[in-house]
Amino acid sequence: MSQGYNFLSLPRMQRHALVKAFFLLGLIRLGLWLLPFQQLYQLLVRWSEPIAKPDYPPSADAKPVRWAVWAVEMSCLYMLGHPKCLARALTVFFLVRRRGMQPDLKIGVMKQGDHGIVAHAWIEINGQTVIGALPDLDSYIPLPSLEGAKL
Repeated sequence: MSQGYNFLSLPRMQRHALVKAFFLLGLIRLGLWLLPFQQLYQLLVRWSEPIAKPDYPPSADAKPVRWAVWAVEMSCLYMLGHPKCLARALTVFFLVRRRGMQPDLKIGVMKQGDHGIVAHAWIEINGQTVIGALPDLDSYIPLPSLEGAKL
């Protein structure tokens, strides 16, 4: 009961951002399960064409970026199965592109132990990590950028 009350006590714009992020995160998770990554990425790029030119500097501290990250992180708290870094990063990617910014989707790998590797995804805007920051993020070797790639 208190969670519903807390949601209703949020300002209208935050409630809207939270609902949008929750459903978008769910759709992206489903897309990651059903579609090849290249196809999903192309759809997200196509559908996230900016709706308007931003009237603010495109920085990692811009209000739309902070709201998108907050909404995605809050959505993760209430979603079944903890959403992985790639779904979170793609959701923020979509939301901030719609606001006219140019986020960089980064996917990196790091050697773990003797025989394994781990992968991680994060979003950067103007070189600043906005979602997916880890203490050892510098240890990940970024894969080539998808920007401009023929997928």
